Amino acid sequence: MPNGETITFAPDLNGQTITLNPANGEIQLARNATVDATTLPDGITIDGGTGDNRIFRIAPGITATMQGLTLTGGGRLDDDIGGAISNQGTGTLKRCTFTGNESGAIHNGHLATITL
Repeated sequence: MPNGETITFAPDLNGQTITLNPANGEIQLARNATVDATTLPDGITIDGGTGDNRIFRIAPGITATMQGLTLTGGGRLDDDIGGAISNQGTGTLKRCTFTGNESGAIHNGHLATITL
């Protein structure tokens, strides 16, 4: 994925749930990116798969924007932080919903910033 890429979702995923495979771990954003479900009228849900994984990790120095997402099922990790998102960079969340994440919704690391 090129730096600064916008990730969108196919129209037939409108209102659907994508369940992560816990064996694959969290989605690591290691390049600047926007994850955008606002083009879908009912948005999209990303489910952590009720495993021992959070859903997203924003790496240090990375700028990430997430919009129109529902994040649920982020697991309980060894560090017990950020069931849905662990932010170590710069995050912006627009029109996102958090529900049912075992270790809370967001962990904002030292020197990280997040705008809700």
